[in-house]
Amino acid sequence: MKHRSKKLVIQLAMIAIMLLANLPMYSGHAGATSLTPGVFVSENTDSAATLVVNTNSISLEATFGIMLGKLEDMSDSQPVEVEGQSTSTQRYAHLSSLTPGTTYYFYAYAQEGVTRYTSTINSFTTAAIQGIDVTDLSGIPYAKNLVTSSNTQNVYSVHVPFNTNSVKVSESVNLGTAYVFLPLEFAKVGSPSLTKTWTTPIDRVTSATYSVDLTPALVSSLTTVCVKNPIFGGPAGQSPTINSCDNYPYEIQIIRDAPTVETQTIQINTFTNATLKGYATGFDHESTKVKFQVSPHEDMSESRNPDGFWYNNDINSFIDDLTPGTTYYYRAYAQEFDGDVAVGPAVYGDIKTFSTASFTGIDVKDSQQNIFAKSPSSFNINTKQYTVHVPYNTLSVNVSQNVYTGTAPLPLMRAKFAVVNLDTFSQQEDWSLPVSGNITATHQVTLSSSLTTVCVTAPRFSVVSNVEGPIHSCSDSQYEVQIIRDAAPQAAPETPKTVKVIVTEQGGNVANVPVTQLGESKLPMSAQLFTKEGTALNLPEIAIKADGTFTLPNVPAGQYQMVLSVVAPTGEKLAGRPATLTVDASGNAQIESELIDPYGIITDAVTGKAIAGAHATLHWADTALNRSKGRTIDGLVVLPILPDFAPNQNKDPQDSNAKGEYGWMVFPNGDYYVRATKEGYTDFDSRTTGANKDAGKDSYIENGVIHIGQAIESYDFTMEPIAKEKGTHNNYIAGYPDGTFGPDRNITRAEVAAVFARITNNYQLVLNASDANSFNDVSSSHWAKEYIESVRASGLMLGVTDSSFLPESPITRGEVAAIIARFKKLAPVEEPLFSDTLDYWASSAINAVKKANIIDGYGDGTFLPNQKIVRKEFVVMINRMLGRGKFQPMTQSTWSDVPVTDFYFADIQEASTTHNYAIYEDAIERLK
Repeated sequence: MKHRSKKLVIQLAMIAIMLLANLPMYSGHAGATSLTPGVFVSENTDSAATLVVNTNSISLEATFGIMLGKLEDMSDSQPVEVEGQSTSTQRYAHLSSLTPGTTYYFYAYAQEGVTRYTSTINSFTTAAIQGIDVTDLSGIPYAKNLVTSSNTQNVYSVHVPFNTNSVKVSESVNLGTAYVFLPLEFAKVGSPSLTKTWTTPIDRVTSATYSVDLTPALVSSLTTVCVKNPIFGGPAGQSPTINSCDNYPYEIQIIRDAPTVETQTIQINTFTNATLKGYATGFDHESTKVKFQVSPHEDMSESRNPDGFWYNNDINSFIDDLTPGTTYYYRAYAQEFDGDVAVGPAVYGDIKTFSTASFTGIDVKDSQQNIFAKSPSSFNINTKQYTVHVPYNTLSVNVSQNVYTGTAPLPLMRAKFAVVNLDTFSQQEDWSLPVSGNITATHQVTLSSSLTTVCVTAPRFSVVSNVEGPIHSCSDSQYEVQIIRDAAPQAAPETPKTVKVIVTEQGGNVANVPVTQLGESKLPMSAQLFTKEGTALNLPEIAIKADGTFTLPNVPAGQYQMVLSVVAPTGEKLAGRPATLTVDASGNAQIESELIDPYGIITDAVTGKAIAGAHATLHWADTALNRSKGRTIDGLVVLPILPDFAPNQNKDPQDSNAKGEYGWMVFPNGDYYVRATKEGYTDFDSRTTGANKDAGKDSYIENGVIHIGQAIESYDFTMEPIAKEKGTHNNYIAGYPDGTFGPDRNITRAEVAAVFARITNNYQLVLNASDANSFNDVSSSHWAKEYIESVRASGLMLGVTDSSFLPESPITRGEVAAIIARFKKLAPVEEPLFSDTLDYWASSAINAVKKANIIDGYGDGTFLPNQKIVRKEFVVMINRMLGRGKFQPMTQSTWSDVPVTDFYFADIQEASTTHNYAIYEDAIERLK
């Protein structure tokens, strides 16, 4: 044990305490007179104990010992060494390396000759640390039992709220059987250590507590507390400032968490306002301002910032003047201020969304819930009056109000309707249960004449008083629905007529195919008949035969609208084409419709070629129409399989065929978007294209969203291939100040030196290539002096003699070929490849450049090495040397003397203009 001098004091103190408290000194045998040794524990720590043996009249010459074990039956017991003089009536055993918090069993024995005396079995328990707790000043824990007797960890982290100023750090200990120790030492790093006394034990458990003032927030969020291990005692006094916990067994790091803001779901919304909610911790409510940021855009642009107010840690705010039926993005935030000056950054919560309520329409239906007029396609919230035609024999209709309630609506007041000249006050109807946020209220209206006017009060989240009757107009209501019973039909021919649909192409020419023909397939179809104004006639669906004919029911003479729909094997109606039916007074009928073409073509945006195997998917777009119908936004559209519909039987997803074709027959009255993927291409999403088509028609494309009314809409699109290589090509040659390139002009040795110097110096100006002039005919002021010195130093170009370069002399084809061979480091080729280079000084270099496909000769097999090269021939050679492709696509020329139609245009543009390029699978370089 440490502190042996203290140990003796502890032992004597313990014995004194036990005598004063009438505690047994040895296993309950204090008054025994039999020859039995007594034994007791005089002290214990967490890992040590002292056992005392009383001889109790047994001869002092006897051999005394102690058996110690962890099992109550002593089956695991081992002898322990005892100390003490043979003249003393007590012996001692000093135990060490014991296990903390463990009960040990022991007894004493005395061996006197052949006689053995033994005591009863006693026990003691070693002390053990139970834990270190961190609590607030009232004792509510932040962390309990950070340390246990079996835990070897010595550094612990405890998180507390940001606005916590003080905490308590407590260590609790189970004393064991007979343990006495000194006060416990604590220290806050940066302060002197302190000792704290232990509480009065309860069930042998005691604790010592240290109150800690945390480091101010503006200095640090971390306060470190060092804690001694009580098992080894503690100092009697105070230590100097502690800078670390290196000499302490336990380090408690108390971390004040940063302030946080949480954006919460809105509490309430109506059509034009909402109550926003958030939650913030760690802020001083007096100095912190809280607000909300609200925007109709996901990037939070064009945002409004209403003030919030505190309620405990809750933040609330109210915002009005919102747009009905709109999704808003919002987040709470807080910022500390010193007066009007911000003293820290704003802390934001996450972005959430909510939707305001919207009045989505008024429907008029018959008793079977068939719709005469349906919103929202026929409904505009700013239009007051609507006219609905119903068949002459209709006796009653159901007028419904439709509302999208938004994210967290107040309960709507009951819906109100009134019939002009029939009601004396408005009639109230209950709203249906919400389905995907949509509710409906319906009022049955009896049609007593050819015109019945229904007044509809716009839905309100607040009470609207009844208007007392009689009601003669809709002046006090927001909407007026005029329901007109059409006149009885005129007499019609008694015998139904067989009529064939005449199919026309987009150009107006008659297509010699039945209307049921879709590409290579024929699909079953039906038709619905409408008045010229678009009101549905109360007639059954008309079946279209495979040859495109149908039986026309008896209808009066006149012009009608028809909607031709594809009928799936499931019985579901799919979008088709509108048609016009004309019936003359004799009952003769003619009908014309455009050819139904559901196919789209997917092509390569670069080559224009069809893409086979593109994986196309069709999805429901995020629109008010789709939400009102309860469709799964962004989900795949589950279409009925059409076995006879090539090429993919109407499956979603599907892959384009060899012609790049894909096709779907879709549901009417829906909004869709298309996505496509293929290896080697950028993923396609029609919504990102901004495509627009057929504006104002029944079906159209707007910003890449495909709206289908009754008619099918074909959609061709392109996919952008992923480039194998991208980069920038710098120009290495220039034109002349007059805007010409001079393609047929000779190029001088100085100009060629400049080209190769730029290429070898990363297309940068060459400065200070040499302080000296290597050639007598190149002055220090010559425009190409540095370029000439650069290519001389690299060995690409040599002088005509040792002292002359002839910078203004035209260069020959053979000389350029030799320079290219040096640049490319080509091995000489002795095999003659041209008929006129065998005796030329650079013959092997010319052959090498030819073999590398960099140069060409002429049709007669010659190369003409001594011929002066012109600028257009030169750039062709250099482009090939650099592996540059011809400039594509053919755009406007940079030079007045090089038209786009010139054979050399692409090579000259490539060489003389700096441009970005991309190379795709076809290995063609294209301008980007």
